[in-house]
Amino acid sequence: IELLVNSAKRYLAKPEHRIQLDELFAQETERLLTQLDAEAFTLQGNWSQEAFRSRVGLYESVTEPLARMAGVLGRWGDDREFGLVMDVLRALYHHAGKIVSGLTVFVNLRSYPAVLILTAYGIGLTKAKRWKTLHQLFSAVLALEHREPQRVVSTLFLWSWAGGEQQLWQNLEGLEKRKTPLSDHLLEVMTEWKKSFVGVDGDFELLFERFEMMGALV
Repeated sequence: IELLVNSAKRYLAKPEHRIQLDELFAQETERLLTQLDAEAFTLQGNWSQEAFRSRVGLYESVTEPLARMAGVLGRWGDDREFGLVMDVLRALYHHAGKIVSGLTVFVNLRSYPAVLILTAYGIGLTKAKRWKTLHQLFSAVLALEHREPQRVVSTLFLWSWAGGEQQLWQNLEGLEKRKTPLSDHLLEVMTEWKKSFVGVDGDFELLFERFEMMGALV
């Protein structure tokens, strides 16, 4: 992961490495999509708290490299990377929407990698105070065949996300009584990943809340 993140930083730093940056993200996106088709992410089976916790952990594990790379683009990009991030989000969202049969909880979780990447990129933008691009991100349109196009903020952001049901995320350890369990969990995840794209921040929770507040306003 550190190698991928450092490669993204190196390519981003020099305009002449633009092609290598695009190829790096393309390769990592393809790798993630291949992993998401593995047997571990089957949509069949019975619901259990243990299965849900395991599934969430697996999604985070396979998405972490690409999400940290997206955070790098948010923090140190210059808007030329916006289309690249949207390509990644659209690829993941389209992949998630290809299968709609199975255990509903697991079907809705298929777009969780896109939620993680949106959050990491958005926090990078927030840290860099790139408000125009953050608004552009939340307002960008995602489309699926046979469905009405929806804005990112209406599709992948907290309570608007199909997999973001409060009672569902209360099944994670330590979140049983939380009123905003998905938000609290995403904060925990991003606190672990932030070293790649936030650096020193005396109050990361405040930065995270600022990102959420901007999304809520949009």
